[in-house]
Amino acid sequence: GVKNLVDFLLGVEAGLDSNGRKNRAGTTMETVVAAYLQGVASKHDLKILEQATPQRVFSEWGFTVPVDKSSRRFDFAVTDGSKLVLMEVNFYGSGGSKLKATAGEYKELFDFLEDSGHTFVWVTDGLGWKTALLPLRSAFERIDHVWNLSWLNDHVLLDLFSAGSSGETN
Repeated sequence: GVKNLVDFLLGVEAGLDSNGRKNRAGTTMETVVAAYLQGVASKHDLKILEQATPQRVFSEWGFTVPVDKSSRRFDFAVTDGSKLVLMEVNFYGSGGSKLKATAGEYKELFDFLEDSGHTFVWVTDGLGWKTALLPLRSAFERIDHVWNLSWLNDHVLLDLFSAGSSGETN
């Protein structure tokens, strides 16, 4: 059903470009968080894994991470040797249905991981959240650790590894 090949190819190119922009924002956010984590890890004797699968976490550190889907890959895993923190990271420059879906997915992931003894952290930021305050609030009320870049920069991660730390940080 292609009536105009030029218009079709331009549409494909535009579609690829918009996805490229979305992926660049997420990749940039991961790069920023990775730089922060590497700096903190080197100063505070923490270890990090990027793109951490449950299998890799187990083989590197011996922690068993429950699996809710066979392809689960966390953006980051952080440990001090006795505690495991699993992190998801994203950035939304504009609104859309993806924000609501992501908030719902991470609430379910938090619930799934809650009994494992591991800590789940969601680092998210961007002006897109101004268009989806209700899903963000709902996630914020359910997930113990929902942070933005400013909070991460305030070293809230270190609170998770403090001796006897059991308080919630939102």
